[in-house]
Order: sequence, then C-alpha cells, then structure tokens
Amino acid sequence: MRIEEGFPVLYRGVVVNIIAGSVANSIFFYVYQDGKKRYNYDPKQPYSMKTILISMRAGLVSMFLTTPMWTVKTRLVLYKEQTGLSVRKTIF
Repeated sequence: MRIEEGFPVLYRGVVVNIIAGSVANSIFFYVYQDGKKRYNYDPKQPYSMKTILISMRAGLVSMFLTTPMWTVKTRLVLYKEQTGLSVRKTIF
C-alpha cells in the first residue's frame, strides 16, 4: 500500500481521528464529573455499583454523540478508496 500510494497514505484520516477522539474524551469526562456531583460520588468506595453506573452513563453519552463523526470519517475514507477521488474533492 505504501509503495503504490506513497507515505502519506499511512496517516490518512489522522486529523479526524484526533478531533473525534478529543471530543469523545472531553464529553466522557464532562459527563463523568457531572455524574459524580449529581449522584453523590463517595471517593471512599471507588469500586461501588454507583461508580460503574456513572461510568456507563458517561460512556453511553459520549458514544451516542460522537458516533456520527466516526461514521463520516469511515465513509469518506471508503469513498476515496472506491472512486480514487481525494477527500477534498469529495466534500466540495
């Protein structure tokens, strides 16, 4: 693949991955901190069921809000591979 398409192909989609990963982590930790305040998190019991539910809530919200970003990224990369067009030509 690298020989046919060049070295930059190894980093195709890295910018979208960085943005989507940053957004996903930001949402997760914001919702997690909110859950700790809202549900009276006890730091003396870090392995309680309450902590697990707070984490699950944060993960579900983060996943729900960032799935469209991952879908768009995947479709753009696959569309480029099928048509040979660059992502810039695909968007505009």
